[in-house]
This record gives sequence, structure tokens and C-alpha cells, in this order.
Amino acid sequence: MLNYHPVFVLTFPVYLFFLNID
Repeated sequence: MLNYHPVFVLTFPVYLFFLNID
């Protein structure tokens, strides 16, 4: 199982947000 790095935790919701915007 992958460790949840802070960068991943911060960028993943942003990624989903941009998918939602589209």
C-alpha cells in the first residue's frame, strides 16, 4: 500500500476539483 505523502494528499483533491470543473 502506498504511503500518503503530503504532496499527494494536497494535489489529489485539486485534481478531482479540476475534473469536476470540466
